[in-house]
Amino acid sequence: MTTTINPIRDKANDASPPPSEAAALSTCAARLRLLQLASQALPTGAFAYSSGLESLYGLGHLRDETQCQSYLNSLMDNVVVHLELPLFCKMRRALVHGDFLAATELSDYLLASRESMEMQEQERQMGRALRRTLVDLRPSACEGWQPGTFLEALAHASNIFGLSDEDAQELVVYTWLEQHISALCRIVPLGPLAGQRVLDGVLTHAPYAIMQARNLGDDEIGASAPQLALASALHETQYTRIFRS
Repeated sequence: MTTTINPIRDKANDASPPPSEAAALSTCAARLRLLQLASQALPTGAFAYSSGLESLYGLGHLRDETQCQSYLNSLMDNVVVHLELPLFCKMRRALVHGDFLAATELSDYLLASRESMEMQEQERQMGRALRRTLVDLRPSACEGWQPGTFLEALAHASNIFGLSDEDAQELVVYTWLEQHISALCRIVPLGPLAGQRVLDGVLTHAPYAIMQARNLGDDEIGASAPQLALASALHETQYTRIFRS
């Protein structure tokens, strides 16, 4: 009888792969986890909210690709760079050391910085939804932990799945962008190709935004978006709407 050897299976079962191969496998696994957390299939409820975009469209501020791209770049430079990314990095450091209290305080700061009750509730609900997913996938890593915000839940998930600091920061930016592009495609409506053009334009700017956020000092953390606050407040009484309020 001839025995067929499967080299792929043999390598997968090798208890001691060479160091270079082990490092490559670890990096590959982390990148795949990055895709898992960035996927639209992740059940967080992110795409149930317009993040103020529905009201801005109703007010006539977001009518074409140029306006949408300009708005997203501006919001990213302000809120993502000066608030979300720095707080996210601090949450990651706190959670990796098991300092849940520090992570809670950072979530409280983020909630206090959100422009409306609608956006605060969005943070809370998406955080709870991501925690339910993590409890199902990694129950032991979630014992005694309740995230106050989605950003905190994403920070914990990025630690659990072994993402590097750089990959985790890119995850935050891409998740934020995809949520907004999805909303714009349904509201304006942009259509799938126009949505990809807007995404392509904003992604070109995103690396510079991430680098800027990495260089911020603690006294530079904080942001406000008054127009977004008004848009979010108006959404509650908007005559017709397709997103949660």
